[in-house]
This record gives sequence, structure tokens and C-alpha cells, in this order.
Amino acid sequence: MGKLIIFEIGEGSFEKGFPVKIRIGEDGKPHFAEISGRFPPDLEIPQTYYEWQSAYYQLPGNWLITVPQTQITNVSTTEICDTAAKKFQSSFNNWLNQPSVRKLERQFLQKIGDWHNVRFIVQTQDSLLRRLPWHLW
Repeated sequence: MGKLIIFEIGEGSFEKGFPVKIRIGEDGKPHFAEISGRFPPDLEIPQTYYEWQSAYYQLPGNWLITVPQTQITNVSTTEICDTAAKKFQSSFNNWLNQPSVRKLERQFLQKIGDWHNVRFIVQTQDSLLRRLPWHLW
């Protein structure tokens, strides 16, 4: 059986932070551990996320078309999007490297031990938190 980690992120905001409850268990069984903590405030997360999404949506509709290598082109339409994505990823990683988050991470890592067959679920009512690329953590 695999392990199950549920991150329940409560009501909060990027201005005030978010309460977090982490439940650790095994698939099909009640959780055997629970850890509480907070994700800190960070106004940069929504700002850089929306900048990245805006840059992505402004890409021309044909940006997936591949151009033969023999054709010379000087257009770099994805550069702005790539830059915005890197800026967002940096701010997201900085947020997750805050001391309060690292403390939570250490606590649940001690509880799960073996990483084989671990499934993570993020539960939240915040629409932006649901869209964040948690797999980058």
C-alpha cells in the first residue's frame, strides 16, 4: 500500500498567509499523523503567476508550429513567456523555502520515511493555490 499525504490549506490569503494541516496515512486507512503549521504571506506569488499566465496567453496561436531548420527567422515569441515562467518559479521556490514551510516539510518527511509510492493531495478553496505547480516543490 502507498502512503497518502493530504495538504489541507485553510482560509487565508497571500497577504496574511495560510493555515496548513498535513494528514499522513496509507491508502484506504485513516491517517496516522497530523501536522499543523502555516504558509507565510507572499504578495509576489500571485503577481508573478499572473504575469506568467498573461505572457502565455499573449503567445500567437501558431507558436506550436515548427519551423524547418533551413528557414531563417529572427522572431522569439516565447522568450517573454519563458522569462515570466522562470520569474514565477523562482518566487514560488522562495516561498516554499521560507522557515515555516521548511519546518512543515521536515516534520512530514520524518513521518513518511520511504518515498516509494507516495501520493500528495492539495485541498484548498483558494483558486490560485489550486492552480500552482506543486510538483515543482
